[in-house]
Amino acid sequence: MSRDDFKFEEEFSHLNIDCPICLNIIISEPRKTSCCGRHFCKACISKVTGSCPLCRGECQTYTDKKFKRIVYSKTVQCMKKRKGVTGCGWKGELRFLKDHFSTSCPYVIVQCLQECDQKDILRIDLDDHLENHCPMQPVECPFSWLGCDEWPLRKDVEKHYSDTKHAEHFEVAYRRLLMANKQFNFFLDNLEKNNAYFNMRCYWLGNELDVLKKKHDELKNSHDKLLKHFKIISIIVVILILVVLLV
Repeated sequence: MSRDDFKFEEEFSHLNIDCPICLNIIISEPRKTSCCGRHFCKACISKVTGSCPLCRGECQTYTDKKFKRIVYSKTVQCMKKRKGVTGCGWKGELRFLKDHFSTSCPYVIVQCLQECDQKDILRIDLDDHLENHCPMQPVECPFSWLGCDEWPLRKDVEKHYSDTKHAEHFEVAYRRLLMANKQFNFFLDNLEKNNAYFNMRCYWLGNELDVLKKKHDELKNSHDKLLKHFKIISIIVVILILVVLLV
């Protein structure tokens, strides 16, 4: 586990948590020397024979449970991320970081479930890898719609459907395509006939619309004439009434 994979929410001011040998944070099984009191990774100090690598004194080590308890209870933030993408953002006690990496962190490199040769798969990309890229993933035969029920590996698909046993599937597919083409041509012919009919109807409707427009214009002219005559008659009536009243 690299130091770049996480960071502590608060720095240690009184405790040296870096192994002097590997220079990484002492995560598991911290061992303390009896000579100088420094802490080491168990994996690192177990390789040392003879004197302490720091003080050169007689080196005896033991598990420091207090150190482990203090360090493991500290809150850390997962720093794993993909370039150009917001990081994981997980926070929790250091004791749970290993479980986070092994089960849920989206930016941890994981092994392909089909054990293919690709080694740089992030957990967040695993489903896409299996669905679209993994050469060892079984995939449905392209001719499943014609009756082939085999699931070859993705890398073997081309070899699978080029097999002679698929000749029958090709023949069935060809016949279906011919039938579909015939049906399409029939549909196209009907569509052209309907289009011609609709064009004729549009022409007729256009003529009828012109006739209606002419009738509308004639009615409008008649209305204007009647209105003009009505005004003249109204004036005459008013004049006659005035004459009668004056006489």
